[in-house]
Amino acid sequence: MSFSVERWLISFQDTAQKSKELITLLSVDEQERAKRFKFTELQDRFIVGRGSLRQILGSYLQQHPAEIEFSYGEYGKPFVEKLSFNFSHTKEYALCVVSQEEAIAVGVDIETQDRGTQALALAQRFFHPDEYSYLQTVPVDKQQDIFLQFWTAKEAYLKAKGIGLQGGLDQFQIQLESTPHIICSDAENWSLKMFQINTNHQGAIAVNSAQCHHIDRGIWGAT
Repeated sequence: MSFSVERWLISFQDTAQKSKELITLLSVDEQERAKRFKFTELQDRFIVGRGSLRQILGSYLQQHPAEIEFSYGEYGKPFVEKLSFNFSHTKEYALCVVSQEEAIAVGVDIETQDRGTQALALAQRFFHPDEYSYLQTVPVDKQQDIFLQFWTAKEAYLKAKGIGLQGGLDQFQIQLESTPHIICSDAENWSLKMFQINTNHQGAIAVNSAQCHHIDRGIWGAT
């Protein structure tokens, strides 16, 4: 049976003002967590990200955002009843993906392009050998872009499994040519959605089903 996975982009512009409006939606624990950030900018970004996440989930659950209760997996992945969701952020944006198919596993990652990254060296150290070999065949001026695609896809898969980087970036393989897909030892039939937010931001969504339909909902709160 086919189902949808919807993605929302959250902008971190004007976070100082937005954080004042959204902080009341956060739990006491979340507000305390925000205070532990050393810099105000980081506090505001956390509040806006978490508050927007609560608003998005509340819109699906038909529940007030402040009343949403999160459960957490062994490695810290948050869960709620009746939905499957995941969240990732950079300095400028966050991505939230949501499916009303509660039984599926979904993971998302968004990364900012860093032209100073030592792509080949990092790939040799952390990636599957076949990925490193493939990256060596890519023209030098394209290696950073391909490296970032590998990285976001890998993070999305590990986040969907709820284990994060502890799962090992070299324990499975991403193939980008033709239709991007995941090669792993799981019995599940994983699918992979790759996309660009803009020229500096790469995104990826991993779902443990091939029957999902991806929908881009745009920027949350945009009028």
